[in-house]
Amino acid sequence: MFRSIIIVLFVSFCFNNTTTTAQNLVPNPSFEQSGSFGDRWISTRSIFDTLMAEWTSPNEGSPDILFVESIKEKALRPPRRYVNLMPYRPHSGEVMVGIKTYGCETRMVHCREYIQAELKEPMIIGETYYAEFWVRPIKYSFFHNYLGMAFSTYKCDDKEPGVMHYQLPLILSEEILNEQRWIKISGSFVADEPYTHLLVGNFYTAQNITLDSITPPKMDHAYYLLDDILLRHEKRFQEIAVGTSLVLNNIFFETGEAILLSKSFLELDQLYAYLKENSSVRIQLSGHTDNIGDNDFNLQLSIDRAEVVADYLQSLGIEKERIEYRGLGASDPVADNDTEAGRQQNRRVELLVLSN
Repeated sequence: MFRSIIIVLFVSFCFNNTTTTAQNLVPNPSFEQSGSFGDRWISTRSIFDTLMAEWTSPNEGSPDILFVESIKEKALRPPRRYVNLMPYRPHSGEVMVGIKTYGCETRMVHCREYIQAELKEPMIIGETYYAEFWVRPIKYSFFHNYLGMAFSTYKCDDKEPGVMHYQLPLILSEEILNEQRWIKISGSFVADEPYTHLLVGNFYTAQNITLDSITPPKMDHAYYLLDDILLRHEKRFQEIAVGTSLVLNNIFFETGEAILLSKSFLELDQLYAYLKENSSVRIQLSGHTDNIGDNDFNLQLSIDRAEVVADYLQSLGIEKERIEYRGLGASDPVADNDTEAGRQQNRRVELLVLSN
């Protein structure tokens, strides 16, 4: 479904809200628009769906709606052994959500819980998005990795409380989440489907996750707190200053040829959109190669590749006088040519903004 996943894990040592809601495609991202169930745990899917604005449970699990006023002075009813939420506070605001993410093997009721929201607008194929959410484990819980965020082109409606393993998480933590503090899980990706729904939870079976072997749990399941869900559309090219140079990372050619591969068109179409929107911008395209082979051949190849990128942009309607191109062969490496990874970095097309 997805060609690449970028994973970033950042541990926050404070409780201040650093998440911006500007251009957030997630409705009710901090769960503040919610009705309270008093001092009781949420016991059914329908209760959660009724009380929580914009969010639903995509399976038969029953995520908990946790108000500060409900948990700060006494335990929720009915009591759960070893579960004490009184010390915990939301990452921001007055409400957070709690979900079970492991416990089917211990026959825990509603052993896998998820939350789901319909995005404010569908994602655009080929566009880059940044996503993040905040998570906090509770004391005495099982701790594990692979808590993540998945996307779907339809509203999920499983009739069982088990693992939604058919969903592929695009953002997830590879590290075991066992720190007693709020942790940010975030990453960027390029959409390959017009996704309309976002889901958060553990989408892996017990055999495919790693449990914390250092801290023995007292609870018979894993329980994590969630808050501040963000999805933001990131434009690849925007407000590029004069003199700024960018590597066009997603431009691909036939080996040893100046023939564009079709998977290059997503990035080039985004560059075209930027140039069309900013009609005064002039750019220079520079082709580069590694040092394998004849220098004269590499120099001509780099010129031809820069030219074919310019030709593609011109074919879409960008004026010829706004695009300069040149080739530098292997004369300006950015990495070590002694390794394949380095040579791959050196085979590139760079964009330089000349004027705007």
